[in-house]
Amino acid sequence: MKKKVLHYKTVTVIILIGLVLFFIAFDFRLKLENQLDKQAVALLSRRVDMIADVINNEFSEQFEILESLAEMIVDHHHDEEQIISMLNNFNDNASSRRLTYTDINGNSILEDGMRFSISDRLYFQETINNGYSITFVQQSYVDGMAKVILSKAIFDTNDQFSGMLSSIYDDQSFYDLFSDLDYEVYVLMSGIDGQVMIDINMKDEPIKIDNVFEFYESVSTYDEEIASKIKLDVKAGLSDIMVIGKGLDRHYVSYFNVDHTDWMIFTAVPYMTIWTQFNAIEDISMGLFIQILMVFMIIVLLVYYFEYKKREEIAIERRLLQRSEERYRILDKLTQSMIIEGDFKSDTITFLSNHETIFGYSPRTRRISDYLSKNPYIHQDDICKIQKFIDDLKRGTTFTAIDCRLISKNDVCFWSRVTGISLMDTNNDVIGFIARVTNRDEQIKQINTLKDAASKDSLTKIANRDSIESQVNEYILSRNDQKEIAAFFVIDMDNFKDVNDKQGHLIGDKLLIEIASTMDKMFRKSDFVGRLGGDEFAVFMCDVPSIKTVTDKADELLKNVSEIMKGYNNNNHLSCSIGIAIAYDNKELFEQLYIRADQALYRSKAKGKDQYIIDDIKKGDRNDRV
Repeated sequence: MKKKVLHYKTVTVIILIGLVLFFIAFDFRLKLENQLDKQAVALLSRRVDMIADVINNEFSEQFEILESLAEMIVDHHHDEEQIISMLNNFNDNASSRRLTYTDINGNSILEDGMRFSISDRLYFQETINNGYSITFVQQSYVDGMAKVILSKAIFDTNDQFSGMLSSIYDDQSFYDLFSDLDYEVYVLMSGIDGQVMIDINMKDEPIKIDNVFEFYESVSTYDEEIASKIKLDVKAGLSDIMVIGKGLDRHYVSYFNVDHTDWMIFTAVPYMTIWTQFNAIEDISMGLFIQILMVFMIIVLLVYYFEYKKREEIAIERRLLQRSEERYRILDKLTQSMIIEGDFKSDTITFLSNHETIFGYSPRTRRISDYLSKNPYIHQDDICKIQKFIDDLKRGTTFTAIDCRLISKNDVCFWSRVTGISLMDTNNDVIGFIARVTNRDEQIKQINTLKDAASKDSLTKIANRDSIESQVNEYILSRNDQKEIAAFFVIDMDNFKDVNDKQGHLIGDKLLIEIASTMDKMFRKSDFVGRLGGDEFAVFMCDVPSIKTVTDKADELLKNVSEIMKGYNNNNHLSCSIGIAIAYDNKELFEQLYIRADQALYRSKAKGKDQYIIDDIKKGDRNDRV
């Protein structure tokens, strides 16, 4: 009887242990599914953020190029031949979009001379009213296809609308932005009403719908509450990523707003598409379930089993990590960029991809501090930029980006865009960062060339009036130490009109170029030399130790100009007159100094020319220097 009771107790205990183990295994599987859902959402969130940054950065860079090109068009007084030439130059360097110019009446022209009118387009009026526009057009006048158009107004020197520039993107341009995704995904672009504008599907069989909400409503496990939330978020321009549905029919969906527009980008990834990337983890969960039952039946092998299982899990995690890193390496090779990982606790920096391709030597783990202080592959002028970039990441900046110059092993200097994100631990303390380096040499050099051309005088190639005014004001406003003085020269060529009248404008232009070149060489690199217009020049001497230094330079300038004039004195009595204003503090800007120097110049001409007069307002001195 006791043996029978003991047997029942044993069977009961075994059954209870079995049930406990079964529910533990079942609960583990549910938690594993939830955890993997979170990991999938986090992975998609990072990918979506990356694509959103690419789209928004692309739009920002295009507006910078349009702004620079607009300045050049204003400088060339809207000359059509010059405009077509500039459009050809820009379009040759950008296959993803075409540039067009439109005059104030809505007449547009492409680089190949094709003409059409957009006066009836809403984005033309929107650009006039707002100064810019980002618009979707269902049927382009160029080829009848759907386009996304970025427009920037051109304003003349009186801030009046004088035309506009546009960048035209097609479906392929947006498809390329999503081409790094290594899994099948539905991607749609729509307005806040849900109407589909562009279908950018990575699937072999794209869905054919007119409204994005039709897709969410077609899911078999459709949730009315979640669908309502999506519609409200879209109308409010909010972003989110979530899991819709249950079981094998669920989808991972996301949506986010495109900057400066009311457009939304929608993505939907089927559950099975994502979970194929986690097959190994799925196998682990099933294996664990089976092995727990085996432990229940073969209790004597318990210790051995768990030791074996632990080793197996570590090996699988390593394989998964290697596979993940390999995917990132392939992705970065396709995008010609480099991933960097930094660890602030160990002060180490690790290059994960493309380092040898970019720099010409194999990567190695280094100390972050050494990388900044002992690195010949960073341009010295940009060390401070990178130091601030890392300091921002240390402070926990969510996202930061800089443009800096890097140097390859062959001493080739190139511009790069560096973007970074801080990494946090469970206590929200910053432990490191992930950064991405992308080659942007061609784009940045193109922008810098345009800015440099806009600041130079077209004839003499020295600074123009706007540029020297900006340089002088920036210097004056930044002055803290006022122990030294500054001197503002206004130089005017005496009887220069005779050269143009008697010898021709070509000779006059040659004389101006020679004088500008001489002035640029005789003054210090820290001084500002420019042409104000016509035969009038300006020089601003920074940080001058004494008035004598100013008079020495004025005497040298008169002498040098006199020597130049000898070659052009065809009974023209050529010379130059100079007016100089002395500045002691930061209370007078360019306009005030120019007025004082111009008045001194007038007095020097009235006294017989070929001389200079110094206006020293602090000492009440009006010295005549011949």
